[in-house]
Order: sequence, then C-alpha cells, then structure tokens
Amino acid sequence: TGTVRRIRALVAIGWPLAQIAPRIGLYVTALGHIARGKHDTVRATTAEAVAAEYRRLSRIPGPSTRARNYAAAQGWHGPLAWDDIDNPDAQPELDPDTDHKPDQFENARHVAAEIQHLAAFNVPEHEIAARVGRSQKYVHEQLAGRRGPGWRDQLQEAA
Repeated sequence: TGTVRRIRALVAIGWPLAQIAPRIGLYVTALGHIARGKHDTVRATTAEAVAAEYRRLSRIPGPSTRARNYAAAQGWHGPLAWDDIDNPDAQPELDPDTDHKPDQFENARHVAAEIQHLAAFNVPEHEIAARVGRSQKYVHEQLAGRRGPGWRDQLQEAA
C-alpha cells in the first residue's frame, strides 16, 4: 500500500514514471503496474528503493504537467494528503483549496512558467514543446509574448 501511494504521490506532484523508474532500478512498465495497483505485493527491495526515492523527491515539484494532470484524473493524491502513507486504512486528507483537479487557467499558468524556465536555459523550442506537451508553434508564441495564460480573455476585453 505504501509503495503504491508513494509512487502515485510523486506522479501527483509532477514526477513522471519514466523519470522515477530508472532511479529505483525498474522498467517503466513494471513501475506503472505497481502504481496502477496491478500487483498485490512488491518485493521488499522495491519497497525500500521507492521509499528512499520518495524521501528525496517528495519535497521537490516534478517537471511534468502531464504527470500532474494524469494523477489528478486518476484521483491520486500528493505527499501532503497522507498522515500515514503505509496504513491501508488511512484516507487522504484533502484540502479543498489545494488538492483539486487543476483548472485550465491554472494549467496554462504552470505551462507558461515551465516554458519560460526552460527557455532561460537555452533549451530549444522543439524540445520545450515535447517536454510540456504543446506544439512548437505554441511555445514560440509564448516566448514571443503573443500567447499567455488568459490570452483569449484579454482579446475579448480589448474588443
């Protein structure tokens, strides 16, 4: 239970399974099976590796909006939702102000910030587009200042 919840919590804060798996020595498909609850048990060594990586990553927001959105759609909860992550009877403590499915504007703000951050490190536009799950044109428009969170609303207000 704790292993599944730890993996899901990391995905919920933006860590994709593809980045977690090599850190703990598993294939992505195997980690995905564990995260989706397709295994009733896991090896002790796997549980220990997941717990160690969880201790390292659970305080650092991950880089992937797609992972966060996937976790939200699955109903997975982040690290702060669990008082006792290993207790099978424990229920997540939900904060209605912070533990919700992100709205479109919130996602757009996050993607825009991620694009700006990556561009500051001279990451090419095509690579930024692949990382944030948007088209290269979208990324280019963001960086040129012609498209940002709430840009449609701004156009309607100007009209």
